[in-house]
Amino acid sequence: MTESRLSLKFTSLFAINFLITFCFGINDSLFSLYYSSYSVNGLLFGLSFTLYSMSKIAVSPFTGAFLDRYKPNRVLFVTLAMYFAVSASFYLIHNEVAIIAVRVVQGISCALFRPIMYYILGRNAESGSGKILGTFDISFYSALALAPLVGGFVVKWGGFGTVFIVMMLCCMAAIAVALTFSGLYRIRKGCETHEESSELSTGILNRLMVYIFFRGLGISVITAFLPIYLSGINIDISAIGILLCVITACTALFLPLTSSLADKMNKEILIASGGIAVSLILMTLTSFTGFIPLIVAAGLSGFFSALSQPACSSLMIEKTEKKKLGSTIGKFNSSMGLGFAFGPFAGMLINRTLGINAVFIIAGFLGIVTSGIFLFPAETKTVSLSEEIGNSTLN
Repeated sequence: MTESRLSLKFTSLFAINFLITFCFGINDSLFSLYYSSYSVNGLLFGLSFTLYSMSKIAVSPFTGAFLDRYKPNRVLFVTLAMYFAVSASFYLIHNEVAIIAVRVVQGISCALFRPIMYYILGRNAESGSGKILGTFDISFYSALALAPLVGGFVVKWGGFGTVFIVMMLCCMAAIAVALTFSGLYRIRKGCETHEESSELSTGILNRLMVYIFFRGLGISVITAFLPIYLSGINIDISAIGILLCVITACTALFLPLTSSLADKMNKEILIASGGIAVSLILMTLTSFTGFIPLIVAAGLSGFFSALSQPACSSLMIEKTEKKKLGSTIGKFNSSMGLGFAFGPFAGMLINRTLGINAVFIIAGFLGIVTSGIFLFPAETKTVSLSEEIGNSTLN
């Protein structure tokens, strides 16, 4: 594939990722307000979130085999069509039980969408994958940072019906882009490689799997419990929104720099450094009481998240056989989803027994431990493999 075609493919996927993340970021950030307007009971309200998360977790393990079996351009189109159907259903359906079913379909779409994006990019990524993936993630984090701010204005101006119209328009635009550049997303058989997996690569992927689980747990703890902590120390709700946006905005801002570092430096060191730094900030979060120190902490958290993100994605793709990339991405997506689901539940139990400070301390400590495993590369395993090859040659 020529450089111009690669550039077109990247740009089109960047636009699709931004459009879908942006419109459903609006929906997710405001869904609790929308659904509570139906005066639903506590059970239905809880199910609308639980079943959404569970559908993502249940489908994620199968997405990998699905991606490896079917043409990626077709999978992408089906996923975008499902997203459009979800947007239209939110606009047309006004039954609280039916809305839960729509949320389940949204969860299935979400389980497919991110993996197919990385799959199409990863199957053609050779050198410079850190910069490619890191730059691509700018579309995700910038959309997440922008969505709640725009969503608030849209709801204030035209109500939730206008939000769903915006979602449908974004989905239609994403489908139009996907159809226009569909030919660029095909994986040609001549591009496939047949590298053999090693125990060393398997070990790195297993460490990444553990890391990504606790990474998801830490993010979910911040999302669920940081607003509660901040409101408890009398931080204004508008300031809470700013703080949450700063984390995501700083991640997007520094990704161009950190994605270049991922191609020039040791990826495992970058993952460990970023993960440990974020976890230390999480552990000490409750020691910050003023708005300015909290803003600084939020900005640093966003920077160190950006430091580890491209290195993590790039290392996963580099250590995976191309023909098994879909399965690996599916497993990683499932692992992160389990972390997201487990975090609020475990945090609730810790909060009830030890208090909210302990929630951040324990989550941060677990993050440090699982990030620290990348500070000890499996050099001994590499030596033993070399010795084994040498011994077999001598024999």
